[in-house]
Amino acid sequence: MNRLIKVVSSLLYLFVNVILFVVVFVLACYVSFTYFVKSGNVSVPDLRGLDLDKASAIAQDSGLSLNYNPELDNYSREIEKDRVLVQDPLPGTLTKKGNSIEVGLSLGDHEIKVPSLRGKSLNAALGILRNNGISDDQIEVFKIYDDNISMNQVVATKPAPGETLKVGSKIAVFVSLGSPGPWLVMPELIGKSIDDVEKMLRLLNLSVGKITTVTYPGVDIGTVVGQFPLPGYPVYKDTVISIIVSEGEE
Repeated sequence: MNRLIKVVSSLLYLFVNVILFVVVFVLACYVSFTYFVKSGNVSVPDLRGLDLDKASAIAQDSGLSLNYNPELDNYSREIEKDRVLVQDPLPGTLTKKGNSIEVGLSLGDHEIKVPSLRGKSLNAALGILRNNGISDDQIEVFKIYDDNISMNQVVATKPAPGETLKVGSKIAVFVSLGSPGPWLVMPELIGKSIDDVEKMLRLLNLSVGKITTVTYPGVDIGTVVGQFPLPGYPVYKDTVISIIVSEGEE
């Protein structure tokens, strides 16, 4: 029995020592490999906001070189013109000594001169603005009447031609609806609520004039029962519409 205990103890002792040896060996390999990898690596410095000369000097101090790529240049409100805007690798990244950092510069706050668009079709005007770097969400189109400019052609812009437009700013493009002659047929208002009618007329650039209330059995209060001009008649910009509204039964 004692002999069996000694054998088991010896085997257990041997097993524990083997395990310890393996653990120590793995740790030693990991530490050696990490040291080997990191010994030739450096942390990439942050070059953003620096001019090329200063950025190049800092890169060299870190054992790296600088590579300027004009294709990375872009407009920026935050970074001054001709200073580093973007870099690859990013700051804090580990890279081997001797590698290069690719950078692009800021082109400054983008300003363009507003081109003359008067008399051009809306589609042509939008194309010109896009080619000048103005995005669709910067463009606001307003339709107005004009005796001299044909329908769907540009009357004016704000800012005006020759003025500057900064990146992200809005530009208003005013497009002609043509001469303010008869421009729609008077819609049917009878049977609609007065609230809905007033909203409709505002959208159509028509004015609500006199509203007369009358007793009208069987018709809900606030429902339109009469109108002038009558449905189907031509109406002009700012035409005043008279409306008769039910006030219910007596």
